[in-house]
This record gives sequence, structure tokens and C-alpha cells, in this order.
Amino acid sequence: MRNGAKRIEQAARRRNRVAVNALSALATMLLLAAGLCGCSGAGGARDRALQVACLSNLRQIGVLIEMYRAENNGETPPSLQALSKQADTPNVFACRASGHKPGAMTDIDTWTDYVYVAEPGDNQVRAYCRPGNHKDQGTAVLFTDCTVRWCTAAEFQTLMAPPAEGAPAE
Repeated sequence: MRNGAKRIEQAARRRNRVAVNALSALATMLLLAAGLCGCSGAGGARDRALQVACLSNLRQIGVLIEMYRAENNGETPPSLQALSKQADTPNVFACRASGHKPGAMTDIDTWTDYVYVAEPGDNQVRAYCRPGNHKDQGTAVLFTDCTVRWCTAAEFQTLMAPPAEGAPAE
């Protein structure tokens, strides 16, 4: 009897392993199919994560700008390159959505994914991510008060548009 119980137990374990393997294979196929079909569930979450990472980079750049100003009697940095002393890593100057790898700290301005505005206009934009980095869905923007905001492509275009002639300055 004892051998019979062992065989039944082994058969049950084998069935469980087969079921788990089958479910794993099915889940893998579903994920692959979702990726091939371009289903937005996983892609939407990935895009949002890249947006958040970009906003975080710009926030860190804002902090670096303030550190530079504190060390230089309130003067703003002339370029992002001037922030290399304050930065621990070049990663903060590379947007993960662009797929570019960070370059050397000695030539940040030649490879960065962010555009720095040394003298902001009425819109108070200090820096922004190159709009094409996020599949033209929008871009992250850093303002002079160190706030960051995600702007849709249309919002960004309006924000960066020159003021109309004769329009009152804000």
C-alpha cells in the first residue's frame, strides 16, 4: 500500500509540474503576442515610467542649477556643462526614452538630451527634454522655480511659442 500512495503522490507532482509549465508557456506567449500587437497595456506603463524618469532628471538638473547659483553668487550657469562639477554621474543628462547612452562629463553639451535655456523668457522655461525623445507624446519641462511638469506636444508648442505682437507681457 505504501508504494501505491507514493506513486499517486509522484503522479500528482508530475501533473502539477506540467500544469505550471503549461501556464508559464501560455503567459510567455501572451506577453509576446501583446508586444507584437503593440497592445498599450504594457507599453503605456513603460512610456509613463520613462516620462517619470525624465521628470526626475530635470528635477535633479534644477537642483544642480540651484547648487551652482549658491556657489557663484546667484549667477546662473551658462550651460549644462557648467553643472558637471556638481553632478555625480552623467546619467542625469541623458533621457532614458531617447535610448542614447550618457557621454563623458567633459562634453555634456555635445550629447545631452536636454535643452538648457540660459536666459528664460516670459514662459520661465529653464530646460526641457528634446520633444522627439518621447515619440512626440510630449516633453518634460523644468521651470525657473525648479518645478517640473509633463507637457503634451500641443501644450509644449503653445508654451514655447513667441508672444504675439502687441500682446501684454505676463
